[in-house]
Amino acid sequence: MEGSVEGSVEDLSSTLFFWVNGKRHDLKHDKVDPEMTVLEYLRQKCRLTGTKLGCGEGGCGACTVMVSSKTRSGELVHKSINACLAPICSLHGTAVTTVEGICSEKALHPVQQALSDSHGSQCGYCTPGFVMSMYSLWMNRDHFNESDIEDGFDGNLCRCTGYRPILDAFKTFADDVHEGRESFPAAGHACNGRKKCRGKEAAYEGSAAGEWLKSHDAEAKRLFDKLPSSLPPLHYVGRHLGSPVEWYSPNTLIDVLQIIRHHHLKNLPLRLVVGNTERRIEKFFKRNHQYPLSLLSTSRVAELLEMHWEENGVRIGCSVDLSTVLMSFEEKANEFRRANLEWKRRILQAYVNQLRWFAGTQIRNVASLGGNIVTASPISDLNPLHVAAGCTLRLASLAESVGEVSYRDKRLDKNFFTGYRKVDVRPNEVAVSLFIPFPRDSDEFFFGFKQCRRREDDIAIVNAGMRVKLSGDIIVDSCFSFGGMAPFTICCPALSTYFAGKPWSREIIDGALEVMDKALHLPHNVPGGQAEYRQSLTQSFLFKFFLQVSASSHRLSSAVQPGEESCLSHLTNNFVHEGVRGVQHSCFPSGTASQEAKGQAGQSTKHMAGDLHVTGKAVYTDDMPLLPDELHCELLVSTKARAKIVSIDASAAELVPGFVDFTSAKDIPGVNWVGSILPDEEVFATSQVYCVGQPLGVVVATSPAAAKEAMFAVKVAYEELPAVISIEDAIHERSYFDFGPALPHQTALTVGRVTSERHRHMDKAEALDALMKELSEDDNVAIAEGEIYLGGQEHFYLEPHATRVEPGENDEYIVTSSTQNPSKTQKLVSMVLGVPRHKIVSKCKRMGGGFGGKETRSCFFSAYAAVASHKLKRPLRLVLDRDVDMATSGQRHAFLARYKVAADKTTKKLLAASVELFNNGGWSTDLSVPVCERALFHCENVYFIPNTSFVGHVCKTNIPSNTAFRGFGGPQGMFVCEVYMDHIARELGTTREALAHENLYRIGQITPYGQELDEDHVFVMWQKILQTSDYENRRKAIEQFNLANRYVKRGLSIVGTKFGMSFTKTFMNQAGALVHVYQDGTVLVTHGGTEMGQGLHTKVAQVAASAFDIPLSAIYISETSTDKVANTHPTAASVGSDINGFAVLEACRKILEGLGPYLSRCRTPQPTTDEERISTLAKAATLAHFDRVNLSANGFYATPDISWDWVKYTGKPFYYFGHGVACTEVEVDALTGDHKVIRADVLHDVGNSLNPVIDIGQIEGAFVQGLGLFTIEQVVFNNNGHLFTKGPGTYKIPTALDIPRDFRVSLLPNAPSKSSTIHSSKGVGEPPLFLGSSAYFAIKNACYAAQRDALASLASHSCKISGGGLSQGTTRTLTNGCESDEDTIDTTDCASTNGHTSLNGAQSELQTGDPPSKASPLSPPYFRMDGGATSERIRLSCWDDMNVRVRKGDFDAARHWAPLA
Repeated sequence: MEGSVEGSVEDLSSTLFFWVNGKRHDLKHDKVDPEMTVLEYLRQKCRLTGTKLGCGEGGCGACTVMVSSKTRSGELVHKSINACLAPICSLHGTAVTTVEGICSEKALHPVQQALSDSHGSQCGYCTPGFVMSMYSLWMNRDHFNESDIEDGFDGNLCRCTGYRPILDAFKTFADDVHEGRESFPAAGHACNGRKKCRGKEAAYEGSAAGEWLKSHDAEAKRLFDKLPSSLPPLHYVGRHLGSPVEWYSPNTLIDVLQIIRHHHLKNLPLRLVVGNTERRIEKFFKRNHQYPLSLLSTSRVAELLEMHWEENGVRIGCSVDLSTVLMSFEEKANEFRRANLEWKRRILQAYVNQLRWFAGTQIRNVASLGGNIVTASPISDLNPLHVAAGCTLRLASLAESVGEVSYRDKRLDKNFFTGYRKVDVRPNEVAVSLFIPFPRDSDEFFFGFKQCRRREDDIAIVNAGMRVKLSGDIIVDSCFSFGGMAPFTICCPALSTYFAGKPWSREIIDGALEVMDKALHLPHNVPGGQAEYRQSLTQSFLFKFFLQVSASSHRLSSAVQPGEESCLSHLTNNFVHEGVRGVQHSCFPSGTASQEAKGQAGQSTKHMAGDLHVTGKAVYTDDMPLLPDELHCELLVSTKARAKIVSIDASAAELVPGFVDFTSAKDIPGVNWVGSILPDEEVFATSQVYCVGQPLGVVVATSPAAAKEAMFAVKVAYEELPAVISIEDAIHERSYFDFGPALPHQTALTVGRVTSERHRHMDKAEALDALMKELSEDDNVAIAEGEIYLGGQEHFYLEPHATRVEPGENDEYIVTSSTQNPSKTQKLVSMVLGVPRHKIVSKCKRMGGGFGGKETRSCFFSAYAAVASHKLKRPLRLVLDRDVDMATSGQRHAFLARYKVAADKTTKKLLAASVELFNNGGWSTDLSVPVCERALFHCENVYFIPNTSFVGHVCKTNIPSNTAFRGFGGPQGMFVCEVYMDHIARELGTTREALAHENLYRIGQITPYGQELDEDHVFVMWQKILQTSDYENRRKAIEQFNLANRYVKRGLSIVGTKFGMSFTKTFMNQAGALVHVYQDGTVLVTHGGTEMGQGLHTKVAQVAASAFDIPLSAIYISETSTDKVANTHPTAASVGSDINGFAVLEACRKILEGLGPYLSRCRTPQPTTDEERISTLAKAATLAHFDRVNLSANGFYATPDISWDWVKYTGKPFYYFGHGVACTEVEVDALTGDHKVIRADVLHDVGNSLNPVIDIGQIEGAFVQGLGLFTIEQVVFNNNGHLFTKGPGTYKIPTALDIPRDFRVSLLPNAPSKSSTIHSSKGVGEPPLFLGSSAYFAIKNACYAAQRDALASLASHSCKISGGGLSQGTTRTLTNGCESDEDTIDTTDCASTNGHTSLNGAQSELQTGDPPSKASPLSPPYFRMDGGATSERIRLSCWDDMNVRVRKGDFDAARHWAPLA
């Protein structure tokens, strides 16, 4: 190489080699694209499809594999990594193990077996990732505890299970697992049936599985012994879409510098990589790459991998991965502790605490210390610590004289960070090492802070590093560094100047906060928003720092007041957490296992595909092998919310190697206007676009990478038009859809009834208004009036939308897709192609989650691919990237509600309620109208209200069409109900729970839509949950806890649910099935439902097993296909088991009519084994076949006795109701808004369960999904209509450590359905989701407790409550209350005027569900807190001197920076 240092690059290796599941792969030059990821190689080249693509950004863990390597010293290291981020060349000299590689055809690894047997998989898409995370832990340690296991999944997400069964499964290997824990009573056993479940070693004991495991380990050891501990430098050359890409992996620093100089002199692009965690994201989301390109990996450079402990600090090589840093720092900190050098460990401990919250395990295993520094993220978790600690970065460059390396040391607190993503590193320099100092003595204190939307694997909103040096009690030196407060990590020198020379005392805090007001001020329009919250966090961090420093010194501890120190040990502070505990109870079937065949209806049996899930053998749409000549599609979508299309130019795309075609509207042979219900969507836009993400066409290429690159090359010119984005915009513009086809030209829909004789002749809404006016004049009636907003929710199914279209002869097409709606897919493809439906077969084997998001939107993606397939006459595959999926396929509808409710002050009975709902439908109707209908049907939830008027509107906006999501509007309607119950309870001076108990539905009472209640389950369950949750004693204990703790508060709440079970469109309540009995006694079942993880196939198979009296193993369900069962309806509305189970049962009945005589002849008196049962059916089937008796039958079922007519407002919309009750306790950090769910007790009604363990899994999963909706999940659109939250980096679903610490789920016993349902069971998919809102209302109660403390502390101070908060220094004085004017709240009594208090023209209302303490004279009134209860909303609802001072002008804490849509 020209200009190289002599000898530095000799002996280069040009062959890339590694092992995959024990098989060696040797790749010469040009055999692989260096830009290819490990995931792409495994799936495309090795056909190992168990490793899944979930997000492509390392945020979900579905792609987890284990990489094994040896260090230079020969130490064997196993790491779990994200295969979607790791470059294939980074595997050089390592061994990769995938989920397929840890089992055999005959035996599962204990990790796999435990997860399968413990019901830890539902859809199964995330399962291989969890398995490999646990397997990596298994291989790394001989012993681990429960906490190690929980922490090991911080980089893995699951949307189905609620995590509890996953954790319980793997905790059976922990050394400290609790003996006798009630893990799986529903399954009838604990600890997976093993006699011993303590520790990993139990898996090796005395069984065939144990012997296989020993053999497996021996084989793995032979492989690992082959791994090299040293390698020659690698220089691999390949091509990416025709452009040269070179990969360098040198071993020495001088080689690195030589390569850098060579590229600098030649002006060639070069990127340094270690873990590739940053660059992969930049490549696809920031599009800042260029070719030809060289990639220089420093992961094997000796000088960058060193770590030296010195007397005054530690020097760490910049390529050392963060997991190693974390482990080393923990060990050294513990060493200092054992040596009684507690002060010396302070900086190390701050790093340990921050690193534990840094990304997930898979990212930490590869991300480097130096990479994190030089990428200079403004919200880096570590850079504020580096700055505050005064760390020094050593930089190296090649001197002019050949072979010499020169070094430059740069303090990171001395203008190292110079701008957004800019640092003081010269083009010819490389970061070598970082020196982190220890505290100078015991009077130097150091702490780090971070606040994010979710604790595990989340980026910071604000973070900080703080250091102070004392001499006696005098501050002599300090540094305060912040991330998230500027485009780069900053110091606050004004704060250090203020502190200098002052004594460490409480009196300095007020002045310090004033300094921070000015030095860290953020404008309201700051990028990223949340200005007030971010400023508040900096002040909260400073106050916590003051408390921590004071508490750390005996000399200073008197500065900490009673009740304050608890905020330093709160569940969300640093890395303190308790293990998850789960208890599940269910009723058992009447028979015993010895009397019934294994797996029949009513028995707890695991998911039929459980073993396939845990081994990676379950096949999803994108796992299907490529067909000959198969091509790949990429969607071209609009980047404007509303605009005219001026031109679309694909000429540049044609130049991309591998480009095949650009398909647009002109290529559609059929119709271009289609829709879920109404044909109001263009398949491909022609003249105008109506949202960001609307499809313009598809780019077709020979590979996914080529299709993506070509798509980005297409140029679209627009002429922008005014857009409507939010619900408020739509109301202002009166932009609504009508309620066609049932009620065309009508933009408002009403549900309700008025029982007052005087008002019955009037329109429902007018009658209710008149009644409300009368009630408001009655002194014995309390009125509450307000408004509430609930944001949307992303489905975040782990498997993105995927479809494959295969053309055949004579215009035949086979469409295989991830869809809940095969028949709708068939219909749309038929329409766009102009081909009759009988030539189109639509199939779905399984989905990796659906939740309603694949009910209609999936059908459109198949239609897009079908157009291109028709044009090219070749099979096509379209698999959406996560960001495209989220930006195009819609979410749960956001709702805005305005309500007014009246109740009798004496009896506490509800008298009347009116609600006006607005949902954000997006740019087309999709399912927004029926979603609004169901929301209206649920606006009274579980309460009898004699007079009601619920009016709904569907807003037409310029965002992607929102669609079905688990609950389908029901949770939003019930949320509004609980909010107005909360509000009116405050007016009545009681708790929401007490008011709820007085107004629960009873048998015989009538709903607002005229349906009579025939069950008393909610009332019974409410009583039961009060007892089983120990509600009253816990409520009293929480009140005492809140009195004793100022900044940590707890809350407790109970919420019920009544969910209508049926499609509200009568014709959709039907199902078909096809059943075949074979002569070997096995049965093949096909039905119209689809499997998305809910266990539908398992339950339906159990129905068939019971009908034929054979074990479940003799039943098989292959797939859902329109050529087997035609004219199906979507698997939705929680009635899949109801209607498909009955259809299968009917088909079985028909077969048994002919087979019955033969069974009588062949059946033994009492078959005792499963084999005997199969043999009996086999003999009977053979005899019947020889007698020419039909052994196949189709079944059909239509739900009886339901109908609804919107025009006549008559009928019975629901066949029955699903009921549930939950009691939840939370703990809130009032200084940051963090919260943890301490305990949740859930009691649910499933009738006589078809499969108790599956039903419990559905309840847990739904509860946690609801927990996300009502707390941390937040959909955010920018003002221009772009979705901001379009991946796991910005959109946060609950993780394993967000679920209740104590999670108790029970099924209501002895409660068979009164309606004629399959085996007297009830549907369970959707009803439990709303119970997650119990956490929201518990959080509100905790916020109330914080507000009450704030008001009490102000009783003798000069202050006022302004703009939703407290303001110091006014002329008004509080004495047992506040004087009131337009900017102040009157707190003399407990109630607000007319149900709300107007603050600066905005509604900002204060309330709690707990009664006020007698110790406090002040009780805040109801306050509005929009959903979900994010950390921002919680913090700004907890009043204190810190968050008040940053809230200036007109500000509504509940709504500010809420998602626009």
